[in-house]
Amino acid sequence: MQIIVIGGGPIGLIARTALEQEGHEVRQFDPSTEKPKMSLALAESTLALLDRIGVQLDVGEDLTEILVNEQGLPGSMLLRASECGYPRFGRVICSLALEAALTEHTSDRVEPLSVSQVRARSAQHNPSVELASGEMIHPDLVILADGGRSGLTESLGLTAQRRPFDRSAIMGRIQVDTPQAGRAYERFIGTGPLAILPIESSTYGFVWSLDPAYAERL
Repeated sequence: MQIIVIGGGPIGLIARTALEQEGHEVRQFDPSTEKPKMSLALAESTLALLDRIGVQLDVGEDLTEILVNEQGLPGSMLLRASECGYPRFGRVICSLALEAALTEHTSDRVEPLSVSQVRARSAQHNPSVELASGEMIHPDLVILADGGRSGLTESLGLTAQRRPFDRSAIMGRIQVDTPQAGRAYERFIGTGPLAILPIESSTYGFVWSLDPAYAERL
């Protein structure tokens, strides 16, 4: 099959890697050459999927413990993967490192081209993809993995269902003096939960969920 993947993030790259290993011809498009750097916590099931398609992650850090506590309350809870019957809860990795590892297993690099239009399959014709350059492609299958931000989903008559949670998130990285290998932290504070994830050595990523107005002031 000839397959087009639109979107060059982790989901699109995983789909492409798996499909190429099945012998399919895949082209992938994404006009965004600069990707945001995020900390991703991959579940053990995701790591098993990556292992099945031959992707070995040599970067990041296994997540083996989670320390949970709440501001103003005594005590804490330490979750250990070994006590739950698992070697690890998952693995924390930088999104750019994951994309680099996936790219090593694809036949060609992601083409930095924008897709202007996608037409769905009809009874008589395959789906069609029109690039901003004017090139028209008629693949057997199109996979939209662009995060739903390009407008292509709406052009196919599909509408996203959105639910407001009235929360914002602040993300970043910190360096610590005494890292605890494999341990993540979840602390419930007055402004919202704060998660701190080990990435590599003394580098941690944090995600802080809080009220949008307070996030704007910060």
